Amino acid sequence: MLAAQKQIARFNRKHPKIALDSKSIRQSIRSRLRYSNESMNGVSVNKNLRHLEKRMGL
Repeated sequence: MLAAQKQIARFNRKHPKIALDSKSIRQSIRSRLRYSNESMNGVSVNKNLRHLEKRMGL
C-alpha cells in the first residue's frame, strides 16, 4: 500500500492539474467493484440481456 501511495504522490507532483485525491480513488474502486460484480464470466453484459444467461443455460 505504501508503494501505491508513493506512486500516487509522484503522479500528483508531475500532473497537478489532474491530481488524484482520495475521493476520486474511492469512486474508482466502487466503480470497479460494481463492474466486476455485474460482469458474467469476466464479460460486461447489458443488464437488459442478463435474462438470456438462464435461457441459454450458462
